Amino acid sequence: MVRKKAAAIVARREARERLARERAEQAERDRKNEADLIDYLVLEQEIATADSDRDAVIRSARERHQAVVQELKLKQAGCLARMSRRGEALPVIADRTGLTSREARRLIAAASDQQSEDISQAEAAPRSVRTVRRDRTAPATVAGVRAGNSSVDGGADDGAAPAAGTERSACGLTSTAEPRA
Repeated sequence: MVRKKAAAIVARREARERLARERAEQAERDRKNEADLIDYLVLEQEIATADSDRDAVIRSARERHQAVVQELKLKQAGCLARMSRRGEALPVIADRTGLTSREARRLIAAASDQQSEDISQAEAAPRSVRTVRRDRTAPATVAGVRAGNSSVDGGADDGAAPAAGTERSACGLTSTAEPRA
């Protein structure tokens, strides 16, 4: 009987030790699982932030692209308007550019509206800011071209032939020809 009691005591102690080891192992697994879950959730937030940043960059790039395209389309419209002012018929302009007559008419009207707006802004500008007419032999400045003055004299494009030593592009922009050596 003593042996049975001793065996039961040993078995109980062994069972308690096993359960204690299992609990300790489970507690360690729980701590590691909790740490991994925390890392996972933090990374999930970083992914959301990266997605948000990407969306903001894409939105900004789209806006810049749209602004550049709009500016270029206005310059194209200006080219068509100058062609029209020089007497080219709308169907001819449309045929040469691959546009429909309706699209060409719309672009020419847009250029006329823009030119009217530029003229009214120039008239409202203080005298010191107004464009000074240049000698026809002087080269066009980048600032003059950016402001919409594509002719050498800084004024409106009147369709006159460029001065000697200058070249006119298809769009009406002028540049000084460099003498070739």
